[in-house]
Amino acid sequence: MSFSFGTVVVTYFPTDGQVTNLHSLAGSCTRLCVVDNTPQAGDWHRALVDAGIPVLHNGNRGGIAGAFNRGIVELEARDAELFFLLDQDSKLPPGYFDAMCQAAMAARSREREGEEDAAFLIGPLIHDTNLDALIPQFGLQGKRVYQFDLRQPFTEPLVRCAFLISSGSLISRAAWAKVGRFDERYVIDHVDTDCCMRALRSDVPLYLNPHAVLRHQIGDIQARSLFGWKIYVINYSAVRRYYLCAMPSTSRWRMCVPFPRCCSSTSTR
Repeated sequence: MSFSFGTVVVTYFPTDGQVTNLHSLAGSCTRLCVVDNTPQAGDWHRALVDAGIPVLHNGNRGGIAGAFNRGIVELEARDAELFFLLDQDSKLPPGYFDAMCQAAMAARSREREGEEDAAFLIGPLIHDTNLDALIPQFGLQGKRVYQFDLRQPFTEPLVRCAFLISSGSLISRAAWAKVGRFDERYVIDHVDTDCCMRALRSDVPLYLNPHAVLRHQIGDIQARSLFGWKIYVINYSAVRRYYLCAMPSTSRWRMCVPFPRCCSSTSTR
């Protein structure tokens, strides 16, 4: 049995190329919902709506968490069983949705003898276009958190993990009901960290699909040379640096007792 799925794409001052990509994305995802966090609605909204692509103007209310929430509520009303989350700059490889839906079938078969309303989250391997490399991934075995050796091939179709970034991930309808809405206090950074922590506390498994790879730009990182050493500089605004540092201190304590090593694993996200 296949899944009905939908995709939320969050935009913020999208480029012309990114708007064009939304039109292309609609060809592979019939339940597409664009949530625009740009303060003022743009002229491009009308072109998407005329093409049959719903656009919700969120105006950055609740940040990216608020945009995810509004989009998923829209997809719920359109009877989607899986909710994909994408950023405007995410580049999907061919067959991405098929690969992730197959992973969802495997996850459902593992949970409660394959019942249809199984709760789970699944994410792909992420190739950071800034660093031109796969980002580190952390596995979960019982309460032990460990780092995957990405140099070695994966032999399983799905592996339990301790953390997923939101871009490219999917949430089952049952997981959404059990874990709850994204916490809009986090605005932008650590929205996914908090969601993963609450999922683990609710016994909702996180899975990595190691056979799907998403190219994604994580932040605005630039390489610099200092006395012959290559260093990476994150060019964030002062406001975003505040949220990047302040938000973990309000969320990590939730995991320190049941999953103590998660505190250190997510502290530098």
